[in-house]
Amino acid sequence: MANHFNDKQQKEVNLMTHTYTALIQQRGKWWVGRIQEIPSVNCQEKTRDELLDTLKITLGEMLEIQEKNNPHKSINPENPACT
Repeated sequence: MANHFNDKQQKEVNLMTHTYTALIQQRGKWWVGRIQEIPSVNCQEKTRDELLDTLKITLGEMLEIQEKNNPHKSINPENPACT
C-alpha cells in the first residue's frame, strides 16, 4: 500500500496520553488508511467506520508490542523513529 494519499481525511485518535492522526481515503470499494505518526500501522476495510476501528485496534496492538519489547521506552508520536 502506498503511503501517499490524495484528498486525505484526517481523524485524530487519543490513545493513552498521545494523540495520533489517521490518514484515510476511499479507493474504489475500499477505505485505506494509516497512522501518520507510525506509518507501519496501515489497514484497509470496506467502510470508513470499520477502518477507523481497525486502525485503533492495530495502533493499540503496536503500542502493546512496543511496551512488551521495551518496557521503559515508548513510541514517541512526534518522532516515531526515536523510542
